[in-house]
Amino acid sequence: MRPPRLAETLLTVLLPEGYRGDSVRGDLFEEYTERARKSRRRAAIWYWVEALRVGFRYVGSRRVPVFNGPGRPTPGSRLDRASRTSWMRDLAFDIRFGFRGMKREPGWSLATLGTLGLAIGATSGIFAVVYGILLRPLPYPDPGRLVSLEFTPSSQATLEEASSWDDRMRRHYRRSITFPAYESLARGVVRTRRGPGAGNDHRPFWGLGAFDATWSYDVSLGEEGGTQRLGGVLASASLFQVLGIPPLVGRWTSEEEDQPDTRGAVLLSYRLWQDRLGSRRDLDGVQATVNGIPYTVVGVMPPNFGFPSETVDLWISLSHASRGLGSTNYEVVGRVVPGPDERQVDGALASQRVGLIRTGGPDWEMRPSVTPLQSSLVGEVRPALALLFCAVSTLLLIACVNVMNLALTRATRKEQEHGLRAALGAGPGRLARLLLTESVLVSILGAVLGLGLTWIIVNAVPGFAPEAVPRKASVRLDGAVLVFTGAVAVVVGLAVGLVPALHAVRLRSGTRLIPGFRWSSWGSVERRLRDGLVVVQLGLALVLLVSGSLLIRSFAALLNEETGFDPVSVLTFETSLPGDEYAEASARRAFYQELNDRVLSLPGVREAGMTIYLPAGGQFHWGDIEMEGHSPAPGQEVRVEQKEVTPTYFDVLGMDLLEGRPFRAEWVWSDAKEVVVTESLGRRHLAGESPIGRRINTGEDEWWTVVGVVADVRHRGAERDVPTVFFPYYSYRGGLDVALKVEGDPGVLALPIQRILADMDPDVTLFSLMPLEARLGRAVAGPRFQAFLVGAFGLLSALLSVVGIYGVMAYAVTRRTREMGIRRALGAESSRIVGRVAAHGFRLTLFGVGLGLVGVFLLTGLLEGFLFGVGPHDPTTLILAVSLLSGASLVACLVPAFRAARTDPLLALRSE
Repeated sequence: MRPPRLAETLLTVLLPEGYRGDSVRGDLFEEYTERARKSRRRAAIWYWVEALRVGFRYVGSRRVPVFNGPGRPTPGSRLDRASRTSWMRDLAFDIRFGFRGMKREPGWSLATLGTLGLAIGATSGIFAVVYGILLRPLPYPDPGRLVSLEFTPSSQATLEEASSWDDRMRRHYRRSITFPAYESLARGVVRTRRGPGAGNDHRPFWGLGAFDATWSYDVSLGEEGGTQRLGGVLASASLFQVLGIPPLVGRWTSEEEDQPDTRGAVLLSYRLWQDRLGSRRDLDGVQATVNGIPYTVVGVMPPNFGFPSETVDLWISLSHASRGLGSTNYEVVGRVVPGPDERQVDGALASQRVGLIRTGGPDWEMRPSVTPLQSSLVGEVRPALALLFCAVSTLLLIACVNVMNLALTRATRKEQEHGLRAALGAGPGRLARLLLTESVLVSILGAVLGLGLTWIIVNAVPGFAPEAVPRKASVRLDGAVLVFTGAVAVVVGLAVGLVPALHAVRLRSGTRLIPGFRWSSWGSVERRLRDGLVVVQLGLALVLLVSGSLLIRSFAALLNEETGFDPVSVLTFETSLPGDEYAEASARRAFYQELNDRVLSLPGVREAGMTIYLPAGGQFHWGDIEMEGHSPAPGQEVRVEQKEVTPTYFDVLGMDLLEGRPFRAEWVWSDAKEVVVTESLGRRHLAGESPIGRRINTGEDEWWTVVGVVADVRHRGAERDVPTVFFPYYSYRGGLDVALKVEGDPGVLALPIQRILADMDPDVTLFSLMPLEARLGRAVAGPRFQAFLVGAFGLLSALLSVVGIYGVMAYAVTRRTREMGIRRALGAESSRIVGRVAAHGFRLTLFGVGLGLVGVFLLTGLLEGFLFGVGPHDPTTLILAVSLLSGASLVACLVPAFRAARTDPLLALRSE
């Protein structure tokens, strides 16, 4: 019975040669034989444990023969075996040496581990976010062949016309076409044959799928009923075939169910299936009512399917066309056949001209092109994530510089130890390898500690990030993040240990054994290197601190910007009416008139106003209008945001009336067609003239008279000067949003409002019950997210830089203790000593700030797209950041200076 062969081989490598090693191996073999008679498995486990324990105890005690002859040792010889195993023994010794060094100097160890753990952990956490959202492959078969189609105006005139549209509308229309246009395009570019003979078909796509943007729908599901507001997507049956994800339960929707006159079908998300159907696998007879329209539930998608975003809970077939549900414009996704690249596919599409008839827009002839689906899904958040990764990478670089300075200081203190090792025969390469191994070991341990911070970021950022950020569910701590963390730890360890290693091998071994000896040439190089590292550290910290300060000031400016209304003490909620019961406009008006009367009777409610879309809700309705006496040039049509409101809406929101009066309207139809507009309408299209008394036409041969002008209203985040026309509410087909001006805490009215709606009609859906201030906060979640993280990184980098300059100055004072003592003994005043020490720190701070200002003017211009109400070179921000960093650095310089001034001459002269 032989022990495990691999364990025997390990013992042969680790144990010393000769009688000592043979004796140990023999004893272990005898004990293994006795144990194996009872249980060979337990004996093998015991042998492995003893082999590792005993073998590593003898690491380094085995003599390695020296080979000085030419050529390589003979394969299989003793010299050859020694050369192949010596690196293992040296590595084990270096690792033990690193642990002993950290144990002897706990202060240095804690500072280094804490700094590297914080920096590497933050970097890995942001990398996990960036990788999960931007780089992780989509969870579909062969995702590299999935593309999104975009549409560009085919003529210069149409391109100029399209450029005059609002950015948001232009982005929307660039990706969407009407369903007839989609069908025409599919007939021209999708292969109709697969398999034998398909090679003669040069069309570039296996299939195309159409879907609209995510909408919110009122959904009643299953026998329990109960209406819930959910995110849904209108999707063609071919979309699921293109994506290639089979349903978990049931089937996909079919092409027959896409026809207008058929009963529609829906697919459910996994979480909705669990919550509302209790994971029921038998879907026969399960119905879903979507906005009052009945659909058949035909399948359930897998847990990891969330297209085009994780907020989608149901996918609805396109049989809605004759029912007026959702949009008339669709985005298109395709799967490219193997072989052609993106340029070849664009070339194949160049012959296609799609005539697009758009709702609310002009008739355009478009040229289709493709972009990778992954880039299309995450393109809008790419700049913000790139900014965060650059910020955290700068923080990591600052931490590396800080630790490098600490390592260089430590290596200088250990010159005599390195000299003794050199005198005993350690060559330059052996010393360098010893220090690099120790540095990498410390970096890896710091990275292990930093994984805790990485875990916190990975779990916190998806919840803290704005709802609009796609693919947040893909952010997780997995093998890719661990590999990245390990790679960063090794690179950082080698970079940090390189300078101390060069310092150790450059000094002459004999002089390092002389107490108090300083090699002047290297000493000056060492001082310049440490000073240069501090300057670079301060410069990088200033760039990051200014960037974070700019984003924080931008966020503050966004919050303090005049919104055009007063959100204080305003409670808001949204409603949705069942389609069948409120199909007539008179029924809808009667319902909201009663709701208005009831909420006004609640204690604390001063006024009530209603509208189709509340501010900061992300929804909008665009349209062209014709203004009396105004003839716009081609491509300069008057495009405005249109909102239906009740007359009291202006008072509830405290909107400033600049001219005229609000319109007079009641809950019944009136022949007095009056509207109120925002001031930007006159500023943009009437050369500053007053629009009061002018008539506008919405394109339906209905002329409305402008009777009032209000201040511009910031309905959608930072967009404030969007021309808006307020129409009186008469016949809007959907539900209304309600705003209440209240006294005291708005939250106390939540339960009474729920009771009122339940009493009026239990089928009416109530959602998004919250103060208007909370809505505004949600609208600026993106800038707040960026400002918080970059600002935190900036402050942390400043702290690390201040600690770094303090360490350098403190070490300089320690090195000059004998000099300070002599000066004090010769009568030098304390103020002169403080001045000499502090002046050095002042010069480093000045150079660091100067370098940082150069970086600020070169790099912060890249932030311009993220800023609002503040420029990238804002002088106030620069002054504050420079003052903060300079002040903290100077304090860090003065502390060691005052300590030097109190040096006892006798103790200083005895120190060496």
